[in-house]
Amino acid sequence: MIKFSNTAIIAILAVTAIWGLAGPVIVWTLQHIPPFTFLFLRFLIASVVILPFALKAKFWREINRQNLPTLLGLSLLSTTVGLGLLFYGYQFTTALDGSLIALLAPLLIIAGGAFFLKEEITTLEKIGLLVAFAGSIVTLIQPLLEKGIAGEKAALGNFLILLYHISWATYALWNKRIGKKFSTLTMTAVPIFISVPIFALLAGFENQNFQFSIFNVQSIFNSQFTSALPGILYMSLLSYIVAYYLYEWSVRRIEVSEAALFGYLQPIFAFPAAYLLLGEVPTRYFLLGASLIGIGVFLTECRKKHQ
Repeated sequence: MIKFSNTAIIAILAVTAIWGLAGPVIVWTLQHIPPFTFLFLRFLIASVVILPFALKAKFWREINRQNLPTLLGLSLLSTTVGLGLLFYGYQFTTALDGSLIALLAPLLIIAGGAFFLKEEITTLEKIGLLVAFAGSIVTLIQPLLEKGIAGEKAALGNFLILLYHISWATYALWNKRIGKKFSTLTMTAVPIFISVPIFALLAGFENQNFQFSIFNVQSIFNSQFTSALPGILYMSLLSYIVAYYLYEWSVRRIEVSEAALFGYLQPIFAFPAAYLLLGEVPTRYFLLGASLIGIGVFLTECRKKHQ
């Protein structure tokens, strides 16, 4: 029987709900502003909020020549590169597809733990992984099956979202090995400060051909910005600062592989939100992919220590 900290359970459930709603919120907000502008504004707001805490804390001592390469690598995987892939991919595909692909993240962590950390993996788990990945292939190519050539961009978006989850799984495994040497505040704040200048540069290139410009003060008061503001604030304050801090705090109290199990609950929050915000409904190929992934998840998690 798994013994969880009750407080850690509540924290990781809150993270699950917040990140479950994130996909539909991202797709809705991308209807108003492009992805790198979205990410820049998200981390700019997050940096303003977290800076006072960072200035008062002594976590800057952890940012030295020895630790900087590790912190930089973790930050690139979890935010800059990872979220760049996620947000760019979401501008082509649906929130439903993205939420379904997200179910692969815990399975990728299990597979990565077996390969990189030499963790034990049973025959049943291997079968479950294969079935789930078969379902993911159906999900990835679903737009091509339904729309043919017209679905190429949506298929590309699904692939980019899969790359994000591979990046996140790599981060989770790396963080499992060395993350505890850093404070929760450091693991939350450093990616923000690294991401702001990078996304500012990318947003500058992106806005050369876009009406909204982060470098034009007047344009921030236009209807596009005001329409996007709720999504920006949600992704800045809730999805990053609150959820990311709670995730880092939780995985110091329970195993990262156990925390990953709660990721299977994200579609419970994502599917209703996708319908209410975007009017998205499942298609037959979506249901086929979901069924295969669901069977794979069930087989993978039917382990003695989880009974």
